[in-house]
Parts: sequence; C-alpha cells; structure tokens
Amino acid sequence: MNRTNNIIHESKQRCFERGLRRDVIPALIEKLGETELRNRKQKYEEYFTVMKTFGESTIRDLNGTPVVIFLTDNEGTVLECFGDENLSGELDEIGITVGIQISEEEMGTNAISLALMHHHSIQLIGDDHYHLPLRGVACYCVPFLFPPERGGLSGTLAMMTTTDHHSPYALALLSNMAEAIEREIALNRRHRYQYLLNHLIIHSVNSGIVVTDRDGIVIELNEAAGRVAEVDRAQVIGRPYTVAKAFAPFIRQSLDEQLLIENKECVFTMADHSKRICLLDSVPIMDELGFLAGAYLQVRDITERAELENQILTYEKLSAIGKLAAGVAHEIRNPLTTIMGFIQMLKKRDDLHESSARYVSIMQSELQDLNRLVSDFVMMAKPSPPQKKSVNMNQLMKDTILFMSSQAKLTNTVLRYEQETDASVELVVDGAQIKQVLINLLQNAMEAMPDGGNIRLRLLHSNGAVIIKVADNGKGMSESQAKDAFTPFVTTKETGLGLGLSICYRILEAHGGKISFKSVVNEGTEFTIELPNE
Repeated sequence: MNRTNNIIHESKQRCFERGLRRDVIPALIEKLGETELRNRKQKYEEYFTVMKTFGESTIRDLNGTPVVIFLTDNEGTVLECFGDENLSGELDEIGITVGIQISEEEMGTNAISLALMHHHSIQLIGDDHYHLPLRGVACYCVPFLFPPERGGLSGTLAMMTTTDHHSPYALALLSNMAEAIEREIALNRRHRYQYLLNHLIIHSVNSGIVVTDRDGIVIELNEAAGRVAEVDRAQVIGRPYTVAKAFAPFIRQSLDEQLLIENKECVFTMADHSKRICLLDSVPIMDELGFLAGAYLQVRDITERAELENQILTYEKLSAIGKLAAGVAHEIRNPLTTIMGFIQMLKKRDDLHESSARYVSIMQSELQDLNRLVSDFVMMAKPSPPQKKSVNMNQLMKDTILFMSSQAKLTNTVLRYEQETDASVELVVDGAQIKQVLINLLQNAMEAMPDGGNIRLRLLHSNGAVIIKVADNGKGMSESQAKDAFTPFVTTKETGLGLGLSICYRILEAHGGKISFKSVVNEGTEFTIELPNE
C-alpha cells in the first residue's frame, strides 16, 4: 500500500499547486461530439460487449449494493457507464457522464487518471479524494492494455460505490473481472478465427459438406452440397437434416446407428432429370467422452470424371468394334462388288426371261441394301475425314427440317425450331456430316413416338460453343438402355442394327465436338450436340 499512498499523496500535492478548491467539484461541461464519441466507442465495442455481461453479473451478485461501472479509453474519456440509478444520477449532476474526459487537472485526485498515469490498479476511499464532496464514495480502477498483435487497445475499467459499501476485496474483484474480460475476448477472437478458418475451408473446397448436431439440426451446409441436394443454405441452416432429402438416409444412419459410410457411389436425380454421380462419406461426430455430438457428410461430384470414363470406354468399344467391322466390310465389299457387276450385266441381256428379270431386280435391290449396310459399317468404323468449310448453322438446321418434313407428316410429328443465337452464326464443319447426325437424331425421335408427337430443335451459344438440342416427348430410355446408347449393334428397335448413334458419335468426335443426352421413361429424350466455335 505504500506505493499507492505515495501516488495519492503526490496527486493531491499537484492539485494543491494548481490551486484547485477542495470544497467544490468543478462542473464538467465539455463533451466529445457525437461523431467523435461514436468513432471511439466503435473501437471498444468488443470490450464493452463482454464487460457488460460480466458487469451486470457482478452487480446482481452484489445484491443491491449501489454500484456504477465505467469503461474509459486511454485518455480517460468515459465511453460507457451503467449501474445503480441513484448513484448514476448524482454523477450526472456533477457532469460525470458518457463523453466526458476524467482528468486530474479538472477532477483532482481520481482513480481513473492515476491508473492511466501509473499503469497500476488504484482505489480511492473517502478522504483519499482531493475534493471533500467525494468523501462519501469509494472508487476502484484497473487499467488494461492489449498487445499490438491483439489490437493494442488500452483504457480502464472502473467501479464506484459509497464508502458504506466499501470492501477490501472490491479492487481484487474488479481486477479479476478485467482479467476475465481479457480472457473472454481472447477466447472469442480465437473462436472467430477458427470459425472464419472453418468457413473458408468448408466454402472453398469443391466437395459438398453438411454438418449437423446430435439432434440432427443442420449447422453447416456449403454451396457444393446445396447444388447436389438442390437446397438453399439459408433455408437449411438451423432446420432438421431431412430438408436435404438427398442426404437424409445417410445422415440418419450416422446419427441413429452411428454408422460409418465411406466412398459410397451414389446417383442423384436432379429436378431437370439430369444425373449427378457422387462419392459420399457420412460419419458420426463423437466428443472427447465418446458421446455422439453430430454427423458429418461429405459428397464429391464425380459426374464429369464418370462421363469422361464412359467416353473413354465408348471410344475403346467403338475402336475395337470398328476395326472388326472394317475388316468384315472389306471382305464383304470385294465379292459384293463383283456380284453387283454381274447382276448389272444380266439385266442388260435381251434374252432374259421376264420372271428371271424380276428375280434379278430383287437381287439387285437386296445387294444395294447390303452395300448400304457395309457403308454404314465403314462409316462407324472410320468416318470419312470431315470436308470442313464455313457453314451457316441456322440455314443448315432449316434445310434439315425441310428434308425431314415429309417424314414428319407421315408419322404425325410436329417439328418446332427455336433459334436462340445469332442467325448468321457460322461454323467451319462438314455440313453434310452434321446434317447426317441431325437426320439420325430426328429419325430416332420419330421412331420413339409411334403415335406422333413433338420434336423441339434449338440452336444456341454457350461458353464459346454452338449447342444444338433435339428433344422429343416419346417413350424415353431406361437406365440400362441409356447406358448402351452409343454402343454399336445395340438397339431397342425391331429393325436396324443400332449403328445410328455410333455413327453420330464418331462424326462429332472427328469435329472435336460432343454428344450427350438425358432421358426419362415415358417423358422423352433430349440430345445435346456441342460444336466448338473455331
């Protein structure tokens, strides 16, 4: 206490030398302007928020003791004060309120100025104050200073009561409160940092992530998971996991059965009937005591990888079958050409009997069909190199529709063309081959609608490519049928050999393009052609 007594004595001596009257407390009237006060309070907002919680708890624990708690900045300016209304009213009368600077020059010996001056906890009880009217109050003040890495914030935490309620433990209580506030702020900052770090990790990864508590309430769901489950994060957070229907069965197993699910391949059907192929993990979260704390689900969209693998498999199948078909076609075409030549010579003979001539015509027709089949084999095995030139795609679409219009009328099919891009769009392609692809797709669409229907064709731009879409409202394809759609010699029709889509695939591959489709049984099929806009 000797140091504190010396500090108080030296302060009173300075006040005496300044000529301050002891019997009157000078009225404090100069306050910070609203803007300046608001700016200063913002710097201490975090401290005050925590201080208010601890301060109100302390006031309740003191059970009716008249107490006012202050927060000041490093210049002694009162930024916040709260507590006993009667004591606060008395302080207002002498001008001690928010926005007032407490200084030794005006207020005489006071705990706030001394704590800031000496960086030391101070208490002034009754006569320790310079001004006689303050003999009835006890003031306690603890300075605080945060290191630069924690913001460098400094100021004081002060408490005032009457001398009747002074306790030798009051300053220790205030010091403990200041330390608790600093620890709480440090903990809050660590939590905030951890939250920001977790938030950054969760929302920057490509994998979808869902986290629930032990009651199944969603506490985190990132954008990638929202895309797969087709839910909005804001509508899911704080609600039961069942709102994310796609993931609900897996989360339920982790919560109810504490089941560990790893690398499970799942196929999710989107609202637009497209498929997303994902690898899914779902694990229960256990606390340090081994009790269930929640569930963690991670989903990785491997649709593009699966499609690429399918394309590679399709290419390998086409390549293998193509080599076989090319060899067979070559072996057939040589004798076929000879036979067709002899048939042509027979037809020119004048002595050919009428019935024989009819048989020769039938043979010639069948041989021509066989020759076309061989040509399809060759096309599927190795399409002719594209003879590329600039083609107006809009005109190509119209020409193809005109070519197919008569067949459309015969099958009671309505062809609708929608152009969603510039009418003058030009592509360097083999127009005849692209037209053949469109004809194949239109023929397939008509055959999928034996009782007639609608075919919608669209031409549009997307990401620097020209997109052609051909959609029908026919019987669609099952998953097993769709899986083998581009495989040669696989067909669901009573006629044909199943080479049409294989040929389309090879033609577009030669153009550096792509072909894909989505199909729903009894609803229809939509093929998408993507051609690079070179």
